[in-house]
Amino acid sequence: MTSRERITKAVAGEPVDRKPMIVWPHDEMYSDAAIVPIGRLATAGSSPRCVLAEVFSPFSCAISKNLDLNSLYKSDPDAAEKEFKSFVQHVEREIDIALNSKADGIFYRLQGAEPKFATPMEYGGHYLEVDRALLQHASTARMNVLCIEGGPEAYIDFVSDLPAQVFAWDLEQTGFSVSALRKMRTGALAAASPEADILFGGGYGLLQQLAKSDAVGGVR
Repeated sequence: MTSRERITKAVAGEPVDRKPMIVWPHDEMYSDAAIVPIGRLATAGSSPRCVLAEVFSPFSCAISKNLDLNSLYKSDPDAAEKEFKSFVQHVEREIDIALNSKADGIFYRLQGAEPKFATPMEYGGHYLEVDRALLQHASTARMNVLCIEGGPEAYIDFVSDLPAQVFAWDLEQTGFSVSALRKMRTGALAAASPEADILFGGGYGLLQQLAKSDAVGGVR
């Protein structure tokens, strides 16, 4: 079974030869998915792994530029909306590039859904529905992964219904369990837990241990 087949079947709930792994943020050779920057998609098309184009959400783009959009929305809403719209257009272009490439889908990095960057009202009022629309725009792809980046106060409940075939998060950082997510969301879950459909995290050694424990009857 190829890496691409393994992930596709796991997402569909079909039997696999072993539980698939997405090793990230380190691009390990053992990962069943290659998470590739937009600029490198042309060279990744022949990969036997599931190829996912790395796309940052618009609010993530603002954070990376050290732009405090929430303060700008309070002081100058028109200027804030103009800035945010430019990020949205940028993300739309990247999604279109991914959809027109040989990538299997996108790896949508959603940052900022936590008190460190926005209140629930700010995130829900300005950004949540834009994320939903962008992910819906990408929904024709074979495989999209929504990756939630945040700490123990991340608004997992806010983002749990955003559209993507796979929902991925850092279980250790957020403290949010797989069983809790299953109560909120249908579809494949990716986390560093034997309960997850796809093992997800930055350490291949840990994921390998979890895969072994699952193979011998670990917690499901």
